[in-house]
Amino acid sequence: MTTTTDMDLSRFKVIQARVPKRPEIDKNPLRALIHMLESESLHPDCDMRDPTDDTQEQIPFRGRCWGSCVSVPIEGTHRRRYVDTKPIHPAHPEAVRYFGNFFETSFAFELDTDDTALIALLDALIAANMATPAYGKALEQISRRKR
Repeated sequence: MTTTTDMDLSRFKVIQARVPKRPEIDKNPLRALIHMLESESLHPDCDMRDPTDDTQEQIPFRGRCWGSCVSVPIEGTHRRRYVDTKPIHPAHPEAVRYFGNFFETSFAFELDTDDTALIALLDALIAANMATPAYGKALEQISRRKR
C-alpha cells in the first residue's frame, strides 16, 4: 500500500505555493506540508469559513483562488463580507487556495492548485486532521480563551 510518505508527488500540479521549507522534514515543500497535516494539529482559527455566507460551498482551510474583492454588507448585521470578483490566476479560473497554520508549530502555508487529485488528497488529509483528538483539544482551548 502506498502511503503519503512514499507517494510520487511529482504527478500533482501546484500553481503557486508558499510553504515553509523544512529540510528536517523534507526538502519538498508539498511533502513537508503533507507530513505536517499528518502529524500536527491545524490551528482552528485559521479555518476561514464564514458561517453567515451561504452563497458558495465552503471547505475547511480552502477557498476559491480569486481576488479583487468587493465589500458587501451582511444583511441584518453590522458585518461585511468580501466577495471575490476574478481569478488570481486567469489561466486557472477553477483553482482553489489552501491556507492555514498549525496549533503548536508555526508552519503557515498557502497553496494554489486546480489538480483534482491533489485537491482530493489535501481535503482528505485536512478532514482527517480535524477529526483527531488534538484538533478537538485545540478547538476547546480556543473556545475557552474567547469566553
